[in-house]
Amino acid sequence: MAAIEMTIISTAMPSIVGEMGGFTTASNMFMRLLGSSVGAALLGGILNFRFKRFVLSSDNPLGNAVSINSINQVLDSSKTHQIPAV
Repeated sequence: MAAIEMTIISTAMPSIVGEMGGFTTASNMFMRLLGSSVGAALLGGILNFRFKRFVLSSDNPLGNAVSINSINQVLDSSKTHQIPAV
């Protein structure tokens, strides 16, 4: 990814007026960060939706071993001492 980034910046630089070079680099970096954040949020939402649907489905191979309440219990740090050891 770094090689592609440097190629994109190097390609854009000759067409930019001298004092706008920093703005071009900063804009490129900002758009990469923004795209990473939006992509991570979108994919995380899709993953959560699909996982919830899997856990609640009737063909869940785990049966009742995993439920939404057990997942919430694991995520709540004040209740982790209540999780039984297997």
